[in-house]
Amino acid sequence: MKTNLIIFLPKFLMGGAGNSIFRLCKYLPKKKFNISIICLKKCFFDKKFKKIGIKVYKIKSNKTFFAMPKVIKITKSLISEKYKKNIFLANIHYANVLSLIFLRKLNNLKIALVERTPLMELSIYFGFIDFVKKNIIKLLIYLLYGLSDAIVCNSAYISKHFKNKYNLKTETIFPPSVINSFQSNKKIYNKNKTLIISTACRLTREKGLNLLFQALSLLKFKNYKLLIIGDGIEKLKLKQLSEKLNISDKIKYLGFLKDVKPNIFLLFFLHVRSSFC
Repeated sequence: MKTNLIIFLPKFLMGGAGNSIFRLCKYLPKKKFNISIICLKKCFFDKKFKKIGIKVYKIKSNKTFFAMPKVIKITKSLISEKYKKNIFLANIHYANVLSLIFLRKLNNLKIALVERTPLMELSIYFGFIDFVKKNIIKLLIYLLYGLSDAIVCNSAYISKHFKNKYNLKTETIFPPSVINSFQSNKKIYNKNKTLIISTACRLTREKGLNLLFQALSLLKFKNYKLLIIGDGIEKLKLKQLSEKLNISDKIKYLGFLKDVKPNIFLLFFLHVRSSFC
């Protein structure tokens, strides 16, 4: 019998969460899993999901809270006794707490939660309303996460945080990129060649790029280039910080890219005019 997997990600964009879920759906054996996707409005991977035979349920709502009645309705229609298990996989803290509030009483349904970002992001505020909202989420995490059937984190750091702060048991599953780095061959670095450092993320305060800049400014080794793939509201402040730290000539902002892999060699060629390891 198959396992019925219902995946809920409100904002299914071209980002870390969206990419990870798509890869999960692509490589899970279809003989063992029946997979459905629930999201709000558009799904960046809609066409790709259709190609691999996965149905996407798109709810016309801007707010996750107001979309929950439809999430309940869709989930009820997907739950079936013909499956070995019915698992609802929620992603990102605000969707996780709402899923536990609205869905935990549904019969024959297991709820698993996924956390991909450090919860310290909930301690960074952008105004009073944001302060209230994030503190409510933190309270609900404390009250509700223990009611889930499983909590999955993508780093040991996040898992440790849940254990120490909330006394919650979690499973840690590293992203494919991290696993590949563990398996890569060790090479002796040539100091005469330029060290390429790259990161792909939205340029927002909670990503901590300011800390990365400060760390780079302390390096005695100066033969490096930092390539930043992504965009966001903190770009101007980051540029000002890099100038203050005297590392602006070491950093290149490449903007948002739909697909990094086909462009990576070109990016290096255009922005780093020297050898690389």
